[in-house]
Amino acid sequence: MIERKWSSNTAFPIALPLTGTEYIMGLQSGGNVKFNVSAFASTSGSYSDPAWITSLDGAKLTALSVSTAKIANNAVTAAQLADNAVTTNKILLNAVNANKIADSAVTTAKIADNAVTFGKISNINGDIILGRSTGAAGNIQQLSSSAARTVLGLDTAASPQFTGLNLSGLTASSPVVTDASKNISTVSSSTSYSPTIGDGTNSFTTTTAQGVYYKLGALIFLQICLVWTGKGSATAGSAVRISLPFSIGASTSKVAASIGYAAGVIFPDDFFTADGASGNAYLGLYSLSNSGSVTQLLVSDMLSAGELSLSLTYWTN
Repeated sequence: MIERKWSSNTAFPIALPLTGTEYIMGLQSGGNVKFNVSAFASTSGSYSDPAWITSLDGAKLTALSVSTAKIANNAVTAAQLADNAVTTNKILLNAVNANKIADSAVTTAKIADNAVTFGKISNINGDIILGRSTGAAGNIQQLSSSAARTVLGLDTAASPQFTGLNLSGLTASSPVVTDASKNISTVSSSTSYSPTIGDGTNSFTTTTAQGVYYKLGALIFLQICLVWTGKGSATAGSAVRISLPFSIGASTSKVAASIGYAAGVIFPDDFFTADGASGNAYLGLYSLSNSGSVTQLLVSDMLSAGELSLSLTYWTN
């Protein structure tokens, strides 16, 4: 053992030689035990205070010598962690928040099936359908009503086909339909017209001449109410004619009206009806018998005052 003096120590250090290197222990003036390692070229002489050891590297520590209790709180920073040292098992539940996730780190493969709810999808404007109207594949787009109709084949240039379509409880103010010629029409609100009764040229004097119809394509729904107080200049021997808003379609040979109320009409047989023929824009009145005879009513068969109401459904051209 070699004993040396240090001017600032309060005790003599102890030098332990080991393979040409001296491990020196001594007491500093504060009373703390310190260590110094120096390679001495000489075993004699006087030395000033050595550089005391204030830290230990890995070479000075034995395996498993640093326990959890030896590590101060907050002592392990990111710089002290080895690459790939933090495994899944080392991460606490709910420890990774949004600030810890790198941009573009959550790829499609990282998202579980059914994990994205409606609330996580971007907001869209009102009255919008999600889809894609451009030809190439790509992201979902917000489709306007016009673009959606084009995608669904419902634009004005398309001819959509609906096979086996069942509609229940449908209410529509202005549905668009087609007639036998595929002409597009719109059901509007009721339309009024002023019907006439007379011989086709000269009309009766009326106090009420009301006509209301709905037109659905080429189909006409019609109601007529007539009240007359004189026959005017109508010819007695001429057939009675009631005007229609549209002529009767060529595809229909005859149409019959339903009589709702009648007064001031003289008919010889059991009952009478109103009838129209294809191409005509008027109805005639006819007396019918149980024997099958039909008599057309003339102006002379009508009293000077009377009332007549009827309804009719027919096709026009």
